[in-house]
Amino acid sequence: MNYCEFIKNKRVVLVGPSPILHNRGMGEYIDDFDIVVKTNGFIANSEEKIRRDYGSRIDVICFNMQYSRLLVSSHSCEIKKLIKNNNILPRFICVKALKNKTRNFFKNSIFKESNTRKIQTFERPSYFDSAPFLGTLIINDILMCNPASLNIIGFDFYCNTSNYNTIFGYQTMHILNNDVSHDDLNDTYDLDLSRVKKILDMPRTRMHKESNDLIYMMDLYNSNKIIVDDTLKKIFNHCQKINCNL
Repeated sequence: MNYCEFIKNKRVVLVGPSPILHNRGMGEYIDDFDIVVKTNGFIANSEEKIRRDYGSRIDVICFNMQYSRLLVSSHSCEIKKLIKNNNILPRFICVKALKNKTRNFFKNSIFKESNTRKIQTFERPSYFDSAPFLGTLIINDILMCNPASLNIIGFDFYCNTSNYNTIFGYQTMHILNNDVSHDDLNDTYDLDLSRVKKILDMPRTRMHKESNDLIYMMDLYNSNKIIVDDTLKKIFNHCQKINCNL
């Protein structure tokens, strides 16, 4: 079965790394979807607390280039050990760039039973003059396969009260480097809408411009192509109130 056959006509949920999901107990709700898609460090975390809030299933795991390079490198023994202990075998592994070294790694690793593929690119609107973030790429990749529905949970564009804005994007690296205590997983974080304006005013970095992804995802929501959780609804509503335009 290829990827689009796997996705077609299924109820799909894409779970992002936002710490706003801490202590929300969304795990059972997430696991009830037909297909659960997650990113990066989720594959290496088996803590019960993560499972309660973010769900235990991973049918599709998507890696960005940084996490792919980390897995392939010779310095990832601890992460590979965590992945093995997690005992989760995704049906599909999706990566941004599928070079021979990456392909050979997955083919000869604990993921050898998974299907490895490259995330499809998409035609961006004229205002989107930057490289899309992984989440945006995944959303379009799934939509190309005609799911029955695509739900987006756990994305907040870093508009939260956590001091670790990227902890769950690269959670394994942070924990291994002792940048964050496991006790932080028990903290509760709230939405901080004041950061929306900062995102819109933020200049483009070398590759990305976060406001492009925000506006694009809002357009998909307004055109009924995706279903979003309350966090994203509040961000989109606030964005419209302050007349966010590109």
